[in-house]
Amino acid sequence: MSNLRISKNVETNGFTDRVQVELSADTSELPSEFDLVLVNPPFHEKEGLLVELFKNTKSIMTKDGEIFIVVEDTYKEKFKTVLQRTFGISSKVVQHGNYTVLSARK
Repeated sequence: MSNLRISKNVETNGFTDRVQVELSADTSELPSEFDLVLVNPPFHEKEGLLVELFKNTKSIMTKDGEIFIVVEDTYKEKFKTVLQRTFGISSKVVQHGNYTVLSARK
């Protein structure tokens, strides 16, 4: 459902010539490199598996690509650690209710 909303927003705002929306649970299925990756990660997975997930995500990002993830606040520190292990740095973008958006650059 989220990919449908994103696709509609891209169309409504006239970005169809510059934005490609893909939905995938497996980065090997994706066709090219991406400047921006949005992830709603599995909160309950072990840290090692999450590092692997984000390493795979990093591999499909362009040189200056950026990842944004949405996490429940109870998992915020866990995901900051995972992003730091994978990308070397992470930052908090915004917090709303019980959720936080974190980001990192390649």
